[in-house]
Amino acid sequence: MRADNINFKDFSLPLKNLQKPQIAEAKYLYKKLYHTLICEYNKPNKKKISRNYIKNINIDMTSIFLDADACPVRKEAERIIKRHLLTLFIVSNGGIRPNHNPLIKNIIVASGPDSADLWILEHIKKDDIVVTTDLLLAKECINKESRVLRPNGQILTSNNIDNLLATRNLMSDLRASNPTFQNSTKPFSKIDRINFLNSLESELQRTLKN
Repeated sequence: MRADNINFKDFSLPLKNLQKPQIAEAKYLYKKLYHTLICEYNKPNKKKISRNYIKNINIDMTSIFLDADACPVRKEAERIIKRHLLTLFIVSNGGIRPNHNPLIKNIIVASGPDSADLWILEHIKKDDIVVTTDLLLAKECINKESRVLRPNGQILTSNNIDNLLATRNLMSDLRASNPTFQNSTKPFSKIDRINFLNSLESELQRTLKN
């Protein structure tokens, strides 16, 4: 399909008048079209397409946000978004090699401790997926009705986030009161990567059903 042969002004679809299975199929077709358009736009020596047209095609679809500093599952997230043709925002303080895939947006924020968190909170919407180890950020994302995963695949929800925060605070208090206290943590493993891939795929399927 050649993007410059499409009459964009005639391209519209009233999603609110469709049933859920039809909406899921329509969103998938929109994603394929958007991916084709953005790839055409980035090809050298091709007729350029207005970015406003491309933005108009990118309707309200799930995006994935990666709190990327020291995140071990960036490649796994990239695999998933290529399969589903979704946008991945890699948010960091820098030091990450740019990716030329047009679906992947490298966001560089200031070096402040909460800069990445604030950017993510400002840009997420309902049913977007956030990957982070920061439990405070996770709680704020859950409050905004986003879905949250840890890199090890654990799904964070309103049912477990408060208990996890309480446990984290308890461990912090123990370390503060006893300098010799050591909380052993398991190294990140292949099983964790598999669990992450499975959980991310599962959360994406849930968003399609909504």
